[in-house]
Amino acid sequence: MVESKRSTLDSKVADVFLAALAAGRLCLHPTDTVPGLTFDSHAAKGRDGLAALKRRDGKKPVLALCADLNRALSCFAPLPGDWEKRLARLWPGPLSVIWRAGPGAPAALVAADGTIGLRVPQLNDDAAWFADVLRRWPEPLPTTSVNHNQELPATRWSDAAAFIADAVDAFVPQVDVVPATQAVPSTVIRLHEDGGYEVLRQGAMPVLMLDASGSPA
Repeated sequence: MVESKRSTLDSKVADVFLAALAAGRLCLHPTDTVPGLTFDSHAAKGRDGLAALKRRDGKKPVLALCADLNRALSCFAPLPGDWEKRLARLWPGPLSVIWRAGPGAPAALVAADGTIGLRVPQLNDDAAWFADVLRRWPEPLPTTSVNHNQELPATRWSDAAAFIADAVDAFVPQVDVVPATQAVPSTVIRLHEDGGYEVLRQGAMPVLMLDASGSPA
């Protein structure tokens, strides 16, 4: 009975969140690391609102969240080396991967150099409603940390909610349980054509895990 009630509440939160996205609003969301901001990538209102709130260039590319590996693969060009197998081991998890965008990638999420940055978060039970959002939204959801440009990101849900409180048409989901957060964002890597990679940001996933996920010799 308790599980059924929780599932119903999660579904209602997801419904309201999806409606806010569809209305073009800037939305606060949980991840498996720090809280993030998202919006409908096709809505100029959300992108402009994000640029104004964060005091950054509205054309700066953002990472995006996927419900699962298959959604990510549909947006990437064929991955180099053994990275499809590696990501099957590493995702869901706090790793963001930048690689060439494939024909299935939403144009609004593709950077000027033709790449797209994606990850599959490992959401816990407190954020199950957001996992539902990721499954039901038809494309990867853009995400960025909650902070002004060049400043440290908010790591607590309450601080993130306070940050966007005065933003124009921003949405903070009303949840019974505050989503858990970490003190650091995801690790970000860029893949190379030869199957190598470079670390652009060392975050929650240790680099040793990336190498350990490779195919045995």
